[in-house]
Amino acid sequence: MTGSQMYDKPSPATIAKESVQNALDAIDSGGERKVVIGSAGNVYYCRDYGPGMSPEDVIVHYLRGFSSGKEGDKTRGSFGLAKITLLGSVDSFKLRTVKDGIQTIVTGKRGEWLEYANAGEFDVSLGMGTQTLPGGLEMTISPADDGMASGTTYWAAFENACSAEMEAREILRWVRSPLNVALSDPIGMEDGNSRSKLSLVIEECPGLAEPQKRETVLGASLALFYDTGKPLTKASCVAVTSHGLKQFTSYFYLDARMPEGLSVEVTPTVTPDDPAYPYTLSRDGLKGEAKSKLTEWVKGLAEESKRHETRLLMQVKEGSRKLAGSRFEFIDMTGKVPGAIVCELVSDYRLGQFARIISKAYAECAEAMGEDFPNTVFAGLAFGGGFQACRCGHSEGRVYHAPFALEMTAGELLAQLPGIVIHELAHQDNRSEGEAHAVEMTRIMGIALKPLLAFQKRLAAFLEVNPEFPAWLATTKERLAQYEDKETAERFVKSA
Repeated sequence: MTGSQMYDKPSPATIAKESVQNALDAIDSGGERKVVIGSAGNVYYCRDYGPGMSPEDVIVHYLRGFSSGKEGDKTRGSFGLAKITLLGSVDSFKLRTVKDGIQTIVTGKRGEWLEYANAGEFDVSLGMGTQTLPGGLEMTISPADDGMASGTTYWAAFENACSAEMEAREILRWVRSPLNVALSDPIGMEDGNSRSKLSLVIEECPGLAEPQKRETVLGASLALFYDTGKPLTKASCVAVTSHGLKQFTSYFYLDARMPEGLSVEVTPTVTPDDPAYPYTLSRDGLKGEAKSKLTEWVKGLAEESKRHETRLLMQVKEGSRKLAGSRFEFIDMTGKVPGAIVCELVSDYRLGQFARIISKAYAECAEAMGEDFPNTVFAGLAFGGGFQACRCGHSEGRVYHAPFALEMTAGELLAQLPGIVIHELAHQDNRSEGEAHAVEMTRIMGIALKPLLAFQKRLAAFLEVNPEFPAWLATTKERLAQYEDKETAERFVKSA
């Protein structure tokens, strides 16, 4: 941690993490729970509304290497290492802190702070005025302006300030206690004012309030958090936090959907010089038993996710019903439509007739295509995902039409349904969208024109007998909207 690499050019993520860490520690000890971050040009800015520091605190603790003045086991840092990054590795910096009506400002460059940190003992005046500290740092002590809130502001000039702001926003997203975060533009290195861009209040999230798992291992205590109130999603990473502050992202590669908001709080129970310390030297990874436990938890979630997916697909398939007066089925691909509504739909004779007309169009088109076209299996009607039609499986998959995704007049149904049939037929040889698929659709339309015209004629006759059918489809679509679940429907299409 103290090698020459600590004084190399810092990454934006490191600057963001260390500045936000200091800000959160400050407001945890008092003041308003508000943090302001921002960037302009090559300047990054972070301000807290904590109790601030006195001139003595700045000299004795903040500017001294390996001294922080932080006490207690709830602070995110207490070894004074953050300042090596914040003061000793940026091109230039400025600190302004206000406490008890007294304002202290320190400006300097990385080389000046390094000389200061190695200067040994020296006398410093804590009276009002400006003075030059060892190494060339400049410190000014003065009364604070009327109405100026207590707290500390840190500016840094370095290569990529904008990236540091984005990293800070990502870090603050994982804070688990109420916090007001304002994003602002810093106005130069001389002025503490800021131009507000937006304000975001992070309220405590009920789904993340309590950990889903908690365990103590050698060197650390771990708590796993995730949101149980949202659907599983495709994820490949977990945020690693310490005292609620994101340290880094740990990636995993498992073919499973995972809970949203996945993070693990890792609190060391030993000092950094202990072999059992859970973080790597650069603090960008876990090691030892903490790493093994996180791996175990993530794999367990993946296995549970796969079991959940299997159960869900079985429920969807078991929920299929035969359409009245036909051999075709109706499938609720979300698994959420109440059984009574499904039974009501499948008993409506119009849907059975509609399915038979569509099925005949597929059969006649396939016959017109001849031996160069594989068999198409029209399986029935479906709900979910917003699809107008979908295929399940691979080259000879089952095709379902979703009538409740259609909101059309009778004329629009006559014009567009043949196109939907052609679209699905063209996917027999080409599952992707694009130019090749469009070419295949054109080819099919030329070969299967006669059965497509016959399809339109049968559909027109059906709509003449059932003129209320398009309006009924639209009304039923609104009725089913509350059960829509696109992610579950898409998983069914891919897995069935």
